Formats: sequence, structure tokens, C-alpha cells
Amino acid sequence: MPKGKQLFYPAKYDEYVSCQFFQVYLSYGSGYYVICKVGQPFLGKYHPFYYVNYFASLQLAVDLLNEKTYSCSTIIPNRKGWPAECRATATKRMQKGSVMYRQQGNIVATVWRDKRFVNLLSTNTMPEETTVSCRAPGGRWELQVPSTMASYNKSMGGVDKFDRLGSCYTVGRKSIKWWRYLFNFLLQTSIINSWIIYSNSDRSHPKAKDIDHIDF
Repeated sequence: MPKGKQLFYPAKYDEYVSCQFFQVYLSYGSGYYVICKVGQPFLGKYHPFYYVNYFASLQLAVDLLNEKTYSCSTIIPNRKGWPAECRATATKRMQKGSVMYRQQGNIVATVWRDKRFVNLLSTNTMPEETTVSCRAPGGRWELQVPSTMASYNKSMGGVDKFDRLGSCYTVGRKSIKWWRYLFNFLLQTSIINSWIIYSNSDRSHPKAKDIDHIDF
């Protein structure tokens, strides 16, 4: 780009650069393997892993804890080892806003009824509630939620933001050809990551441009 025509003026490099890993998913029923494989470099360091219910199981949480690694996830309530009193048939009479906890050692099972039932499994939180600030019509208000839910929402926010940005302006079309889908995904990932860097950059310079997502 010619001198004096910068699109943005970045902040300090180390403020937004992070190390990301991905792996092309080729098989079915191997959620346990995916988490262990991708997270291999971080085992044994007491880092917390956050993931969605597709990958979650009690056995995975136990094995990660044995490897000195914490975890926090939503979980499908019919998974093997999930407490019987936390299954759907036993919790259907819970009132909105109520919480049920079950704990064994560091492993905490949580069932919270909000607008719908939320089932969580963690090894890095306590069976207690915390206060979070939520946006609502008319301003912000305080809400009591399980600490596991607060931790999960805080750490999974990047995934939700990526999905939201990706749904706004999609790249390419659906295809049954894996290489085309992968190419479009990587292209869209590059665009979204670039937009996030641009949004967090210093644009106070007189020649810096301030543009919206679609123009970017």
C-alpha cells in the first residue's frame, strides 16, 4: 500500500495477537479425541479448556483433570455418568431462575433454568452463584447466575462473536466439495480476524479511516 494510505494504525502488536490451532474434522463420534489432540500443547499447565456440549462428557472432564487441566462446558443431560437427579425427567418441575448443583471432588454438575434448561459441567468453578450485569430494554440490570455459567459465557464469547460476524456477510456458497468449503471458511476467518484487529486498532491519526464492517 502506498505511503500515507494506511487503512488503520495498529495498537501494540502483542495486545491482539494470539496463537490459534485448528484441525480439519474428518471423523464422527470423536469429540473426546478432538479436544485432547488440539489441546495437547496446553496439558499439564492447569489451563482451563472451554468447549460446547458436542464434545463434552464426564470422562473427558475427569481425564483432563488427571492431566492437570481444568474444563468447563455445556453438556447433553443424557451423557453417561451425568447425575440421575440432574436429568431432564427429574428437573422438569424446576422454577425459572432456580439452580441445582451436584459435586464430586473438583467436578461440579450444574442445572440452571433460565428461559430454557442449561446443563453445565466444570472442574474450575464452585457450586455457587454470582452477579452479572445484563443489557435489557430501559438499561442494564443485575442477574444472579451460576458461577459456571458466568465463566462459560465470558470465555466462549469469542466463538459467539465469530459466528455472529460470519453470519452477517458470508463468503462463498454451500458446497459438498470439502476443499471448497474449507477454502471459503479460511477466507472468511481471515476477513473476520482482520476486522477485529482493525476495530481494536488506534485510528486517531488524521489519515486513518473509520469504516464499518461491510465497507471493510
